[in-house]
Amino acid sequence: MRARGMTPFFIVLGLLVLTGLVLGFTPMPTVNMKAPVALYFPERVGQWAGEEVLFCQSDQCARQFLVSELASRETCPVCGAKLSGISPGERQLLPADTTILRKHYHAAAGGAEIAAQICLSGIEQKSIHRPQQCLEAQGFKILKQRVIEIPLEGRAPLQVMLLDMQGSNRTPDGETHDVYRTYAYWYVAEGKETPSIMTRLLWMTMDRVFANTVQRWAYVAIGTSRRPGSDAHVAIVRDFIRDLYPHLRRAE
Repeated sequence: MRARGMTPFFIVLGLLVLTGLVLGFTPMPTVNMKAPVALYFPERVGQWAGEEVLFCQSDQCARQFLVSELASRETCPVCGAKLSGISPGERQLLPADTTILRKHYHAAAGGAEIAAQICLSGIEQKSIHRPQQCLEAQGFKILKQRVIEIPLEGRAPLQVMLLDMQGSNRTPDGETHDVYRTYAYWYVAEGKETPSIMTRLLWMTMDRVFANTVQRWAYVAIGTSRRPGSDAHVAIVRDFIRDLYPHLRRAE
């Protein structure tokens, strides 16, 4: 059982070793700088209305705001620091040429919310990683993980990784209560889509070995709340991505 659990580690290690050997014996690669998706979120996705999210750039404040909550898009209403679409933590940890877009969507009725995000790597590949790492670092426990299919017109279904999570939240009066969330994502490069980090690493290695090319990768993710013991959120995620996907097609 332990050996089986170590299999992904050895596969990743083998890919890294192979990539290292290639880097040592081949010329500098060609970098495909085209973004594989449109860097844009629409104002509406089906019944959902969206608005931008901005972050205070002060490490001491670090609050986030919806644009509708702000009198000015330039300065934080709490501390007066600058606002940006990238959080201070992301700015410190990610390469400078990383691009991040976000939008929060609200349902026309019922008060439900969906947070949508695109993270696009630059020349370096450090911008893109397994979302599980960040989610677990934020205190979420991943209870269930599976691939779901999104039916799309005129093509095969899109495969998306879906994570059901549980976390906790402390209220201002000190009480703690459980939080139930779901998170869906997939990776995208030129002509490639996958929900699997292993498949992405394999394609990256093949591009480098056989084409001496480095592709820019993005991942698209959405998160929303869920009810414990119910799979109703799966249909919400599936419908939202189905309506969002046409907007992500890059204009040639």
